[in-house]
Amino acid sequence: MKKNSTDRKKLIKECDRLFSLYIRKRDKFCQAPNCNKPAQHCAHIFSRKNHSVRWYPDNAISLCYRHHIHWAHKEVMEFAEFIQKRLGKRRYDLLKAKKNNLSKVDMQLTLLWLEQELNLNHEACSLYDAEKRNNLCLVVGDK
Repeated sequence: MKKNSTDRKKLIKECDRLFSLYIRKRDKFCQAPNCNKPAQHCAHIFSRKNHSVRWYPDNAISLCYRHHIHWAHKEVMEFAEFIQKRLGKRRYDLLKAKKNNLSKVDMQLTLLWLEQELNLNHEACSLYDAEKRNNLCLVVGDK
């Protein structure tokens, strides 16, 4: 029983690491208005405790240290308005609905997706079949 718990924690940690890398690679720079510092942090919109959106691309944004700590975490209302404007009403409402979805996330599939996006595991990516690809879209977002 303990082995499964340890394996799950390792899988979560690896998904978190790759997701952070993916978001920072996607955005390249801090996404705060008028900031062009390199992307240093992967900041989640809704808490990472919400596994349904923990590795969902719309739920994260790259920020520099200053904007992550002193804007996203301290100027919460201003940051929320920025996110709503950035995503648009439809995508923001979808993100909020996904946050409240209690369905189980397939972390192995999430890991494969992240590896594919980062070009880390070409062989595993070719193993996707249509059904897995459709399920993946429900977990991490439509492509």
